[in-house]
Amino acid sequence: MKCSKILAFLLAFCLVASLAPCALADDETSGTCGENAVWTYNDGVLTISGKGEMNDYSAGNTPWYAVQAEITSVTIESGVTSIGKEAFSGCTALTGITIPEGVTGIGEYSFYNCSSLAVITIADTVTSIGSGAFSGTAYANDSANWDGDALYLDHWLIRANEDITDAYEVKAGTVGIADYTFYYHSNLTDVTIPEGVAYIGYEAFYGCSALVSVTIPVSVVSIGEAALGYCSSLTDVYYGGDKADWDAIEIGKNNATLTSATLHYADAAGESSAAAFLDVDASDYCYTPVAWALEQGITTGTTTTTFSPSETCTRGQIITFLWRANGSPAPAGSGAFSDVEAGVYYADAVQWASEQGIDLSSGTFRPDAPCTRATVVEYLYRLAGSPTVATESGFSDISSTDTYADAVAWAVESGITTGTTTTTFSPSETCTRGQIVTFLYRALA
Repeated sequence: MKCSKILAFLLAFCLVASLAPCALADDETSGTCGENAVWTYNDGVLTISGKGEMNDYSAGNTPWYAVQAEITSVTIESGVTSIGKEAFSGCTALTGITIPEGVTGIGEYSFYNCSSLAVITIADTVTSIGSGAFSGTAYANDSANWDGDALYLDHWLIRANEDITDAYEVKAGTVGIADYTFYYHSNLTDVTIPEGVAYIGYEAFYGCSALVSVTIPVSVVSIGEAALGYCSSLTDVYYGGDKADWDAIEIGKNNATLTSATLHYADAAGESSAAAFLDVDASDYCYTPVAWALEQGITTGTTTTTFSPSETCTRGQIITFLWRANGSPAPAGSGAFSDVEAGVYYADAVQWASEQGIDLSSGTFRPDAPCTRATVVEYLYRLAGSPTVATESGFSDISSTDTYADAVAWAVESGITTGTTTTTFSPSETCTRGQIVTFLYRALA
């Protein structure tokens, strides 16, 4: 009788337990998600830490699947280098995500159907975004607001996936925008695709109903079927080449909104592109240098309508500008600096600058540090072969013992700079995008 009561109690307990909400057990709030990557979950926050790549997953097969719908925040810590395929697909309560410096790849469908995802910040170390990575985010929630309602693909150079069709003769490793990458992002208004991208994949921007303008570089050789299909607000396409170049592009079917938009060609001097920037007036000191830099493929705007001439340049950016101005030569080696990871956009430029004696850093390069006026003229001076100068610069804030004294004097002699005033050079001031392209133009054009 006693045994029967115990059994009845156990059965009743099991029945109640089966009706209770499903939750992860204590030993299921953490685990591995890569060879050297781990995850922890606590009260809506999922944290990915450790080192190296995350694992790839299939739908419903992630370690945190039981709490997938409860995840409101995902933190990816320094050391993680990739986001796994379908890793966060279906996290419908996730509202924002920051992909930090050091991550180089975002897997296919990794944030697919994250219907509340409204703010996405991606570091410029990312060089690969898989097909459909952000599909079903802004589209699934029309009230979502992309940061600035614009997306600038300055360093988002997407590597071709192995499953890309051969219809456009695209081979694995070609730089392009993968199929479905920005499919149905209904709040995306402006897209600037950088020079070097060779193709735009199948339905890459399909259904981006708020997209008004797109800038396409002359390097694009194919635009996939419906790549810009049903972009009902698309009115202007800014193209980096001439009509003959455009006519040579293989454009897939179902791109009527692309082909019916007003097409703006760049003229021989790049003037039309510079004129399109609302923040660069024809009377500005940097107008001609900006037009020259665009023509030479040294840099692009920060959006289709802005160049941001007052924005600070980093050391990584100025070295990249110099490298591009010299034809983007391949460096002889790699790994000169511990803080420059292979695959980041400035890696080859920094290595080249070190090998050429343009940058004299040792051990670390500090690519994200602001670039100073002294550093810029030093780079240009060394690039010119460190020529002998006739006189000192005459600036009150430049001493003859300063390491950059000859560089500043040479820059003055060469007409590259006149200083910030008649008596000062301000060597420690950070250099802006407008100043950088102006120095480059005066030194190299």
